[in-house]
Amino acid sequence: MLGIGGQFSMLDSYYTSYLPEASRDANLFGCWHAACFHKEPLRGNWQQAILSNYTEVRGYEVVAELDSGVVLFLPQHGERVVVSPDAVVLDLSFDGGIQRRVPGGVVCRTLPSECSLQLDDEAVVARLQEQLRTQKKVPLMQIFELLGTADCVLHPEALTDSYFVWHKGLARLWEKQWVTANLDYGVFVPEELEPYLTRRKPRA
Repeated sequence: MLGIGGQFSMLDSYYTSYLPEASRDANLFGCWHAACFHKEPLRGNWQQAILSNYTEVRGYEVVAELDSGVVLFLPQHGERVVVSPDAVVLDLSFDGGIQRRVPGGVVCRTLPSECSLQLDDEAVVARLQEQLRTQKKVPLMQIFELLGTADCVLHPEALTDSYFVWHKGLARLWEKQWVTANLDYGVFVPEELEPYLTRRKPRA
């Protein structure tokens, strides 16, 4: 999902040591649409493996255990993340703060960040590049529809004003199967997680 917060589960192989033997299926490694991984019966084991890595190796502390996930806190940097039952790790620090309220939660804004999309379908890439050149932005939901993944998007209401945005310098990197632009989007945060939201602080 283009690395969009709250939309993907990243199952890295280094979590393997925290998994029960029955869950060590190499076919699960990689990036999953969170909506698809929700159907995976072993997802709870992956959530626990990620939590163990964050607390035992990275120094995070458990702050709260909620239906939406387990909230963790990193004292030295003041960072909070939540690990959902679907093994989604969501940073609860947002540069743009709360943008608006939607049913069941809030939409928080990220600052635009560079994002690249590589596709075998050169016609789709050419279409995206042309729209970026002429209109300066492409709605993210339009991209998901072109890719046939719109049904995998969680809380599409958070992405109604989210875009792939033209950047002159990044356009120089374009190739026939490659398009790079700035990613400007909203992230859905469940209502019960709102008290744990923070503003991102620069590291020293």
